[in-house]
Amino acid sequence: MTAAAAPARATSERRPKVLIVGQGPPTTGGIPTFVTLLSQDAWLIERAEVRLLNTTPRGTKLPGSLSLSNLWFAASDATRVFFFGRQHDVVHLNLAATPMLPLVRAMLLCLSGRAAGCAVVLHLHTGEIPACLERRRYRRLFRLVMRLVDVMIVVSRDAEKAVKALGGEVVRMENGVPVASYEVGPKEEPPLITFVGTVCERKGVVELHDALLEVRHELPQLPFRLLIVGDSKQEGPGVFQRMLRLYDDADFDVEFTGSVDPVMVRDILSRSSMFCLPSYSEGFPIALLEAMAAGAAIVASDVGDVASMLDGGTAGVLVPPRVTGALADAVSNLLLHPDQRESLGQRARARAEDQYDLRKAVSRVHELYRTCVTMSDGVVAGRNRSGRR
Repeated sequence: MTAAAAPARATSERRPKVLIVGQGPPTTGGIPTFVTLLSQDAWLIERAEVRLLNTTPRGTKLPGSLSLSNLWFAASDATRVFFFGRQHDVVHLNLAATPMLPLVRAMLLCLSGRAAGCAVVLHLHTGEIPACLERRRYRRLFRLVMRLVDVMIVVSRDAEKAVKALGGEVVRMENGVPVASYEVGPKEEPPLITFVGTVCERKGVVELHDALLEVRHELPQLPFRLLIVGDSKQEGPGVFQRMLRLYDDADFDVEFTGSVDPVMVRDILSRSSMFCLPSYSEGFPIALLEAMAAGAAIVASDVGDVASMLDGGTAGVLVPPRVTGALADAVSNLLLHPDQRESLGQRARARAEDQYDLRKAVSRVHELYRTCVTMSDGVVAGRNRSGRR
């Protein structure tokens, strides 16, 4: 945490006014899910005046590219953060901020929040921070961003370690989902295998295709169905169509749903026998938490904090990223052993209930909001605005 002077209008005797900034519906993915859950949480709304500033672009966006449209979107978002921020005490930015150009955008939004007189919370929802911080230019800019924020939140242990190695203070916060709203329904037969997330290469959708072709070849007698839930809008134009074409040769039953509403996601997961997340990198994926809450048997890449989420592999099967054979073996084994699928699903649900209910995350966020609005003399947690003790 670095420091900032508390807005004069904020007091500890009333609810803090918070502007939550991030992509929301109709965009799908971890960040939209988180900001939607947070901004609509009844417990938080009783304790804070919350407004969601949805930064989902209305036109076509080319993620991570220096284009006129992206410059326009960034300028527009910064203007809105400044305009609406003047009516709030805290600006809570929910971003990935990787690689370089998204970090520049993050810095611009932080500056807008500070110019509006707000405390700034920068919540980094990505597992790519450690890799990006290995690059000198990114590392230099990241240090500047750290000096602009009052609270920096990361979602994984690796990210926490990497930021602390720069001398920065950071809060690691695990994500959560409203576990009670997920039903563990009767599982479909033949078994339904589900992927939920951004439909693109970095999420392992190619490896999932190749692994299931291998499963079909080795176990032709075992029926199964694959459902791919999500879109590719965050990746830019053409990505979704590329994934569709990839699966043209699939000799198994596969369906792409595109983006669907959260209620339908919960229904799909409740019927899913297996959930696959073969990502190349993750932080603390919300889609995985949703599948755990729905009691699906998990097969996921051992990246980010996934192993911790799955209790070292007791609540799901861990496979190395980008290794098609290991993914195929894990899926085949669960298809052959329905009792093991059921047992893993029960353990996943129990762990979600015990460790990852949304209330824990929301309570921590609320406490950070209170810290921001009650700080005095430019001090937060023993640090001044410059970041020096």
